[in-house]
Amino acid sequence: MKKIILIFLTAVFITANALVAAVNVWGNTYDNTKIKTVIKNAVENTDWMHAKTQQEVYNILSQYYTGKILMENTKYTWEFIKHPTDFYWTTTVDKYSITYTDKNTALVKAYLTDIKVIDNQKLEGKAVYKLVNTKNGWKICHAEYNWNW
Repeated sequence: MKKIILIFLTAVFITANALVAAVNVWGNTYDNTKIKTVIKNAVENTDWMHAKTQQEVYNILSQYYTGKILMENTKYTWEFIKHPTDFYWTTTVDKYSITYTDKNTALVKAYLTDIKVIDNQKLEGKAVYKLVNTKNGWKICHAEYNWNW
């Protein structure tokens, strides 16, 4: 019985390692670092808050986003900037996990924390980002959020 359990556990371990290797066959450390940088900057960079034009918002966000999500984020961010607000929150990325679907597409699961600057109140959430490897580097083309508010 112990021998059967040992064989089973060994098979599970080998299979798990093979799956991880297969899922990440396209990824490498260089791309992981670039992808993590894109996600971290997309979430934590607040340069857009100082933009004077919608084009400037677009230029900032296009460093991290592409396609429809870039256009939507540019539009809604510019609307947000145009109106006075009491925006006292910062967002940080706490952890990442990257899965490559092929050499030009990656999915990133990120754990985020919103921190209210005034009293350090924290709200946690998760995000899933789909990135594509464009001629200008890795860019977010889709994002979904689940906040625990």
